[in-house]
Amino acid sequence: MNGISWRVKLLVTRVPLGAALGVVALAGTLALFAAPAPATLRVVARYAVPGAPSSPTDVRWASENSVYLVRNEHGVAEVKLAPGLPVVRTLVPNRAMGNLSRLFSHVAASEGVLAYADWERRLGWRPIQASPDGKVLFTMKHVALTEGLDLRGDRLLLLGIGVEEGLEDSYDRQGGLAGFGKLNSDFRDLKPLRLDSEGRGAPHYSRCGILEAGGTRFLQDGSMFLVPAVEPGAFLYDDEGTLLRSWTNADLGVDDLCSGVTKEVSRTFFRSALKSRAWRSSHRLVDAVLPLPQGPAVIVRTMVDGRPSWQLKVLGSHGILTFAIPVPNVGPNDRLMADARGGSIVLLRTAQLLSFEDEFTPAELLVMELPTR
Repeated sequence: MNGISWRVKLLVTRVPLGAALGVVALAGTLALFAAPAPATLRVVARYAVPGAPSSPTDVRWASENSVYLVRNEHGVAEVKLAPGLPVVRTLVPNRAMGNLSRLFSHVAASEGVLAYADWERRLGWRPIQASPDGKVLFTMKHVALTEGLDLRGDRLLLLGIGVEEGLEDSYDRQGGLAGFGKLNSDFRDLKPLRLDSEGRGAPHYSRCGILEAGGTRFLQDGSMFLVPAVEPGAFLYDDEGTLLRSWTNADLGVDDLCSGVTKEVSRTFFRSALKSRAWRSSHRLVDAVLPLPQGPAVIVRTMVDGRPSWQLKVLGSHGILTFAIPVPNVGPNDRLMADARGGSIVLLRTAQLLSFEDEFTPAELLVMELPTR
C-alpha cells in the first residue's frame, strides 16, 4: 500500500509544465464563458411598417403614443403607435407637392419646430403647429451633406458639411464635421463643434459620409453628444461647445469606418450600393445615438453569421453599461434608427438606403425599455 501511495504522489508531482499551463488556460477559458451575458432591453410593443408607398428612413417621438415617421419619397407624418400605424397628420408632404424636398433622410423635433433633411442637399423646417388661418411657413436651406441633426428649442445641432456653395464660410474653411447654432440664422453662422483632422472642406466626410453612421444629439441638460463615425471617438460638449469628455473606438467597441477609404474607394461607394453596404457591414459601427436619462448612449451594429446584431451602450459617469437589443426578423442589410423619450426607446428597423435605386422594403417599429433591474 505504501508503495502504491508513493507512486501516485510521484505521478502527480511530475505533471509537465506545459500540461499545467494548459490546465490554467482551460480554467481561464471556462471563466470567460461563465461571464454573464449583457442584460436585454425589454420589448414593449412591435408594429409592422409597410414598405409602400416608400421606404421609412427615420423616426422621432412625437408624443407618448405617436412618432414622426420619415419615408424616403413621401415626407414626414405623425403616426399613432397602433396596429396599421394610422396617420395623425402629415407635417411635410411628399415630393409631388412642390419643391419642398425629396428623398427624405432625417428628422428632428423640439417643442415647437420640426426639421428634416434630404439626400439632395437640403435642410428644411416648419413650426409644428400651423397658424390660426391654417397656413404653414416652410424654410429651406442648402447644405452640402447632412448625416444627423437635432433640435433643442431654436438651437440646431448638425452632423455634416455646411454650406453647399463652397468653402467661403468659416465652418467649411475650418473643416467642420459637426456644428451648432440658431436654426433661424444663416448657416454660415454655424459654430464648429468638431473639426476634421484633414482640415478644409472636411475630407473625411466627403469620402465616408455616404456610409451613414454615427449621430449627434442634445442631452436633457443642453449638453451635446457627437459620434462623427468618419473619424474615431465619441465626444460630449457643454452647451457652449466646450469638450467635457471623450470615448475611444475601443471604449465603444467599434472600428474606424474611414480607415483605408481613399478617394478612389469612395467613388466606388457612390457607384455601387453593393460595395458600400459590404464595406459598412465589414465594420462594427454606431448605427444611432440616444439621449437617455442615464447619459448618452450608442447603438452598435455588428455582423454575426451574415446578419446584423445590435447592442445598446450607455456611457454613464461610472462606466459603460451594455444591453442586448432583441430585434426579430433581421435582414442582412438592416440598420436601426432610434429615439428616446424618457426611458422609452423607439427603434426603426429598416434596410440601409445607400442608393437611389434601392427598392422599397417593409420595416418595423419596436418600442423598448431598459430592464428594471
